[in-house]
Amino acid sequence: MPIITPNATVNTCRINEVALTNSNEVPLEVRKVSNKKNRTTSLDSHVSQAESEQYAEKPLIKVNNENGSVLRSDIKVVIGALEAKIRTLKSSSKLNSALSNINKVVNGGGDEKFTLDELALLALYLDKLSGLLPKGELKELTKLINIQMECSWVKMKSDQHLLKRITELRFMQEAGAAFKNTVSVGGSVGYGFGAKANSTGIIKSVTAGLSADMVRNVFVDDDQTIFEQHSNGLSLNGGADCDFTVANLGVKGQVKTEKVLQKEYSSVEHFARNEHVRFSLRKMKNSFVDKLSSSSTKSLHQAQRDASNTSIRLNQLMRSVLGLNADIFCIKPSNTAPNEANISVTSADIGGKTNAGLKDLSVGVGLSANQSLTVIDIEAEGYQKFVEDLKRVSELPPEFYVKIKDEIELDSSKENLLKLLGMLEADVSNYNSIIKRYDGEKLNNNANDALKRALKAEKYAIEDRWSAIGRHQFLQFAAASHAYISKLLIEANFDDMDAIKRCEALIYNPDFACSAVKLRKLTTLPKVLKLKITDNKSSFGLSVGPFSGKLEINHRDFKHCSRVRDGKYIDVIVSGQASAALSMLNINTLNDKINEILAGQGLSDIVGSVSFIPDMSGSVTLSHVSRWFKPNYSQHDNFPGDKGWRKQFTRTAVATNLGGSISASGGAGVVLGASLSASESKTKISKEHIGTHDLTYTIARFNHAYTNNGSKIDNDEWKHFFDQNKHSYVELFKNMSDKDSALSKEVSFFFKELKDRATVIQKEEIVKLETKFFDAMKNVSEQPFNEEIFNEAKVLFEDFLERQVSPWLDIINEKWWKPDTYKQTTLSGNSFRTRVLRVLNMHPRDKNNIEKFKEIPDISRL
Repeated sequence: MPIITPNATVNTCRINEVALTNSNEVPLEVRKVSNKKNRTTSLDSHVSQAESEQYAEKPLIKVNNENGSVLRSDIKVVIGALEAKIRTLKSSSKLNSALSNINKVVNGGGDEKFTLDELALLALYLDKLSGLLPKGELKELTKLINIQMECSWVKMKSDQHLLKRITELRFMQEAGAAFKNTVSVGGSVGYGFGAKANSTGIIKSVTAGLSADMVRNVFVDDDQTIFEQHSNGLSLNGGADCDFTVANLGVKGQVKTEKVLQKEYSSVEHFARNEHVRFSLRKMKNSFVDKLSSSSTKSLHQAQRDASNTSIRLNQLMRSVLGLNADIFCIKPSNTAPNEANISVTSADIGGKTNAGLKDLSVGVGLSANQSLTVIDIEAEGYQKFVEDLKRVSELPPEFYVKIKDEIELDSSKENLLKLLGMLEADVSNYNSIIKRYDGEKLNNNANDALKRALKAEKYAIEDRWSAIGRHQFLQFAAASHAYISKLLIEANFDDMDAIKRCEALIYNPDFACSAVKLRKLTTLPKVLKLKITDNKSSFGLSVGPFSGKLEINHRDFKHCSRVRDGKYIDVIVSGQASAALSMLNINTLNDKINEILAGQGLSDIVGSVSFIPDMSGSVTLSHVSRWFKPNYSQHDNFPGDKGWRKQFTRTAVATNLGGSISASGGAGVVLGASLSASESKTKISKEHIGTHDLTYTIARFNHAYTNNGSKIDNDEWKHFFDQNKHSYVELFKNMSDKDSALSKEVSFFFKELKDRATVIQKEEIVKLETKFFDAMKNVSEQPFNEEIFNEAKVLFEDFLERQVSPWLDIINEKWWKPDTYKQTTLSGNSFRTRVLRVLNMHPRDKNNIEKFKEIPDISRL
């Protein structure tokens, strides 16, 4: 998972995915929910097994489709049957009006699929109809159909929003792009030493203050991973100013500490889908109370969950009330959470300023300087299912699997272990179905109280069998029991993993509503990856004519798990904006000042000469970033390549800023102040060029594109990056053609590592690849404009890059990820109310009181 602070990131996401997940795991993606098997195993079913099989072959009605659309022909059949049933009731003008309005919508359009507006009207009229019907199955059925219509509307609305959002975030497809929202509140105290007007004396002041910042920062890391950071910072600052007739001098200091929660996304679409936008359903509600209720706004996840939870009951009512063979086609909402990291940031800033009193705009130069030291401690979180690290099952509290443990102590034979595993699988499967229906009945305003009570009783019965209270704790204890049984089976040389995997999939992919974050903490063994960043930044303010900006030089020591990111960095960033006509700006004076500062910092030999030409105005800020890197692996004695600095890239960005602030102060002598400010910024990357003597940046970009696209070389992300830097790659290939060059020696070093790790057959393949590789690079050097030769070299280069991926992911997993303590207890899976009652030994269902010594029955009660 990546880690970021002001532009400091560590990406561990794909490490987590590759090394800490099960390759046979059922993916937690949006999928179709099948209800056919549930019909005969659910309570209060009116359909026999034979009838269920018959109906499963040729479903008549499909309400909702995979893309969320509703077909007019299907709804016509449902509404026709519903109207026929309602006509048997006592007629009323309101009922007739509601039915008439529904029929107008159903029969009014020519397209087979309903539009958004038609769905909204249909949902409104069904809601009105439901309110007019007497309590009973017909009213319940109408309400459930309405929930399906709302879900379809939200799905279509969400798809529209997603397309719009992806378009808005298109600029976030480039490394370095960002947007940020900040709210700051602070207070200060100061004391001023006054002087009379027109005095030639000195005016002095001292200040001290405390401020708090709340920041949401979303940015694209250098390998194109998207990070979202939510931070809360506290700053203590102070300063002093002196005003002379010729120059202003000042010093300031600040100490800041921040806690940052970081989330990681693999792409723009992944980020957009996880924003969980809520859509208003108020125009579809008939009553004023419903318009104000919490259910009047829903996210796609909530709408799909509600539709899924009520689908089984709706299928039954379609059959029993309307005589229709319906197959409610619901999409199960994904129940996943992005990878996270916890970051602690401590920084100290010391700064000063001096402004020369020169009036000629073309030559006037001002300079201020600031020095900061920032230390960033990073803890990335990794997760393994209990069953994926059976050696650590002993770390779990034995209360998690006490019931299964007691049974096994009586009979530990392989046959009994398989029997207990089958019982657990049956209970988890039934629990999924029961909770789904139970949530549906709660959503349906308790339309069938008897059914709700029966479902609740069955829920309690299954939980009690495994000493759990509540859905999260049931899954926690089920996961622990499953791992305990699996451990003993594997130790008994049981080699049929299907039964183990089948039960695992049910536990870790529940059909019912639950917290993905909470479930992950409860049912996984934690791992931690600790990293550290130290930034030493010098910032020099620049004022040349109409140009106002700054030059930042950042020296970074980055302890990273990936060797192509681990090392020392130098970032040179020139940024600023023009406040007047650029024709008044002396570009030479500006660039001379920039290079003078670089020389003063001893960087002339490393970065050379920097040229900066601003071409913006107003609130738009232009930034020019150059990065140099010295990887730690290059400092080893056996490394034959360049041990110095290599240029990774240059990048140009355009930033826009909006904001405002409110401040107040008062007092004589001692001045008290308070401030509140809010701002938002957006950074777009206009161009980027990679260095032609560096492989590390290319490897980092390739690794992300490759692992993020199903381990395929042919993917849009890599193609876009390579094509964008095609001319640079021509030069890079030419630089690898000379076997005596530093870059060529580095490539040979990587090939040697691959050969040392390879089998005999693999080694022969690598030797052949190495020969073809350098021959192809030589051909590019001799014919740099030959497209066919360049493409042949590209294929071999990509083969080389692909072989660099897996070995280093394995090394990272082995050496960097460390087991962390499992901190969950027997109360962690319970709600706050339940925890309090259990601590006080007052909970009516506490297993310490009533179920502790009951045996697990041979078969499920369902």
